[in-house]
This record gives sequence, structure tokens and C-alpha cells, in this order.
Amino acid sequence: AKKIAKMGEAVLDRLLELSESGVWFTRAAAALGLGELGMEPAVPSLARILKKDRNRTVIKEATVAIARILIRNHRDISYLDQFGIRMEFLSYLNEYARELKPRLGLKSD
Repeated sequence: AKKIAKMGEAVLDRLLELSESGVWFTRAAAALGLGELGMEPAVPSLARILKKDRNRTVIKEATVAIARILIRNHRDISYLDQFGIRMEFLSYLNEYARELKPRLGLKSD
């Protein structure tokens, strides 16, 4: 995923496509890559994952990706209101908090 992040915008469209199609591990890997890219245009696709996907691993990776995008772009949580996912995002963030803190560079309790 870190190599993908170095490719930047050149891989964005492909990752967006993969994040919404294929088997669960393809969607999860695409969400991971989108988080590494940290680009705001990925948020609508990640929002759709939070709303519609049923696979817990995919949802977890989308949650991490959104958090990374918010952090990287210095966005407040209210940024997610335009996508209608603030409450879903916070719910998943809370659900996976212990596991996600180290991945987001946050200290554990």
C-alpha cells in the first residue's frame, strides 16, 4: 500500500473502481490503498462502503482510510456530513478503536 501511495493520482481511479467491486479482499486492499493516498476524492467511494458493504474487514479498512484522509487534509469530522456518514464513521471508529489507534498513529489507552 505504501508503494501505491507513492504513485499518487495515477492509481486513484483504479483504486476507486476496485473499492466498489470484486471480492471482499480486493475491496479491503483498495480501501487500504485509498487511505495511504490520503486524497479527498476517495471519500465518496469510502462513504458508500460504510453505507452498503457488509464485510467487516472492508468496513474497517474504509474507516481507517477515511480517518487518514481527514487527518492528512486537516479536516474536521463535520466534513463527513456532506456524505451522510458522520454517525456511521464514528460508530465504526468506536467499534474498532483499540485496533485502529496504532494504525492511525494514536496512543493506546
